[in-house]
Amino acid sequence: MDWFGRVWLNPPYGNEAAAWLNRLGRHGRGTALIFARTETEAFAEHVFGKADALLFLRGRLFFAYPDGRPAPHNAGAPSVLCAYGPDDVELLHDAGIPGHFVGLKRPVLLHLALSEPPPMAGWKEVVKDAISSLGGRAKLTDLYAALENHPKVRGSQHWREKVRQTVGRLGLVREGSGQYALGI
Repeated sequence: MDWFGRVWLNPPYGNEAAAWLNRLGRHGRGTALIFARTETEAFAEHVFGKADALLFLRGRLFFAYPDGRPAPHNAGAPSVLCAYGPDDVELLHDAGIPGHFVGLKRPVLLHLALSEPPPMAGWKEVVKDAISSLGGRAKLTDLYAALENHPKVRGSQHWREKVRQTVGRLGLVREGSGQYALGI
């Protein structure tokens, strides 16, 4: 079956996990829970090679039986949440789950001139100009406020999603919860 939207993936542990991670990497939007076996070929290819961010979980997970009883032993290895796509990176970063967050994509350095966007500017130009006009850094809520009356958003029902997607594609420097900055 085709995958659509955000995907939550807890693949079968073992050799089968690589095929599932490969598919999530191609899909590009979701989060996977796997063992943090960073030395494996599958991790190198499908996580380090395709994921956008990781959250190495503190301690070891305990799973539960279908009736809710906790398993008597922990998972047996450290675990990691792997984010694919900018929305999942932001959700993972802001989740408040104990552990260590690692962004895998290098930020794109931008050189911008302060000017009004051209009449038919693309989303990248519109978002870059808005962040620049806000002093080079902005929270998503500030971006939404700055752009809510922009001609580019008129008639676009999902413009906020497009702004978040564009922020992710620009590879901006993340400075905190929902705050991004232009690289200089």
